[in-house]
Amino acid sequence: MPAAPTPADRFTFGLWTVGWTGTDPFGIPTRPALDPVVAVYELARLGAYGVTFHDDDLVPFGSDDVTRARLIDRFAAAFKDTGLVVPMVTTNLFTQPVFKDGGFTSNNRTVRRYALRKVMRNLDLAAQLGARTYVMWGGREGSEYDSAKDVRAALDRYREAVDTLAAYVLHQGYDLRFALEPKPNEPRGDILTPGEGYTGLLADRSAYEDFDPAAAGSAGYGFVRLHQLAIEHLLRAR
Repeated sequence: MPAAPTPADRFTFGLWTVGWTGTDPFGIPTRPALDPVVAVYELARLGAYGVTFHDDDLVPFGSDDVTRARLIDRFAAAFKDTGLVVPMVTTNLFTQPVFKDGGFTSNNRTVRRYALRKVMRNLDLAAQLGARTYVMWGGREGSEYDSAKDVRAALDRYREAVDTLAAYVLHQGYDLRFALEPKPNEPRGDILTPGEGYTGLLADRSAYEDFDPAAAGSAGYGFVRLHQLAIEHLLRAR
């Protein structure tokens, strides 16, 4: 008889996975959206430990404050009822057209400020629900062609955004650790943090020493980081 999972196994599921509607670039959804509260109860029944989510997984983009509060209250009540936890929270800065040029590194200052406000609001929610890790994935932080962005300015803006959010967490007294998630060129043609070395370099340039350079526990920098350091040195020397 196969072993049944229990919370002690610490299986955790993202709402964007269990709630995926089956859509892809070539087709429309093939299944209805799943109520996040239903997902919490079903995962608890199956022996899960926790649930993670993007802000837009729980509260549809553009919802008013009343709707947002109602959805969060239902969600929080489900966790209290089931005993599941929220180990990690993240923010969606990639789906909506406003982020087509990036969030933290958009050429539009208004978009960059909006991205910061969106993340700060979600940091408040993460702390409210007891999350300990906050993941940042720069899926739109990059470009499709070389002339679209000044890469040096974009990296400075990226670092400044991370530092601003770190300062906010410290000021609020939240018990949260940031994790920067590298991923090779998805969905951008050229993403600013495609691997551990590039992400580690961004963390190194942060004003805060206690920084987790990768989301999945990847700590090695190796050749890629040295390569990036050399590139930056050459750029500054020009």
